[in-house]
Amino acid sequence: MPPGWDPSSGPPAATAVPAADPPTSAPLAALRANVSKRLKEAGIKKLRAGEALVGGGGTVRTLAKLVRKASGAPSLRLHGYAIEQERLNELTRILVSQP
Repeated sequence: MPPGWDPSSGPPAATAVPAADPPTSAPLAALRANVSKRLKEAGIKKLRAGEALVGGGGTVRTLAKLVRKASGAPSLRLHGYAIEQERLNELTRILVSQP
């Protein structure tokens, strides 16, 4: 994240240069807090056991493709594809560790 960036103000400008690459724990914590805040503002509560969050669009498709690729499965058909929480957590750990 750019120096002096306030995560509560929304995403940084596309031209911003990250302060650290890969990001350090402080910017990641700020980003997670901002996402949590935005989800809460949108009325999306923490999921309970057995509940699912449904998404669509480019970001969700990209996450699904990355999860499928990591598992060795082809990413040809993604309609109705479900990403388990642990797989999403694993992907997050991988992505934040990459420069």
